[in-house]
Amino acid sequence: MRVASINCSYMGIRPGDTIYNLGAEKIANWHRARGDDVYCGPWAPLDLQDVDRFYFSVIFTWDVPDLVRAVNMARSWGKEIEVGGPAATFMHTYIHTQTGVSPHRGLDARFERVPGQYEMTFTSRGCPHGCKFCGVKKVEPVDIEYDDFPLAPMIGDNNLTATSWAHQELVVNKMVNFAGKIDINSGFDVRFFTEDHLRLYRHLRLASDTQRRLWRFAFDSVEVEPAVR
Repeated sequence: MRVASINCSYMGIRPGDTIYNLGAEKIANWHRARGDDVYCGPWAPLDLQDVDRFYFSVIFTWDVPDLVRAVNMARSWGKEIEVGGPAATFMHTYIHTQTGVSPHRGLDARFERVPGQYEMTFTSRGCPHGCKFCGVKKVEPVDIEYDDFPLAPMIGDNNLTATSWAHQELVVNKMVNFAGKIDINSGFDVRFFTEDHLRLYRHLRLASDTQRRLWRFAFDSVEVEPAVR
């Protein structure tokens, strides 16, 4: 079977920027492990008309109109189609109305723990806060800690500092073996961060740590500004 895993958020906002889509990469690896012929990348309709099954993964809501056009084109070819990703969860009804395809909501258990070499990893899912502006609770409503996560230069956890201390020690003990700097992309949560965290994460070469002076902290509301500063 020939499969296409489409990153519908491939193009960044700035010219020349590209966006990494971990979900699309995991889907591709899942099918490669089953012996399928897999394309993983941006929408390229001229090269994909002989594909049997399409997966469309969209991260950002502003990419949904392009996703709708691509899905409708693939449907006109009579192909099997699945749609997912954070933006598909947020705009589930709109996508269903515009395409006739009901997107998957939240994490997909089939692909969540697919091993492989990735540019990003998640060691945990969820966040305890539920900020009004944030969609994490819709995509990751249940808090999960993984012990078999692959090593990668970016940790995408939405609130690593909110996980158990044992899990954070595990993360550092595994990631200290990674040959390169580590980007804890969502930053540390100042509401949980203590001197113990400072001592623990100093074992890693943090991408935001320039001469051990600058650490990234999440700034979710004005109430935390004094602590962040």
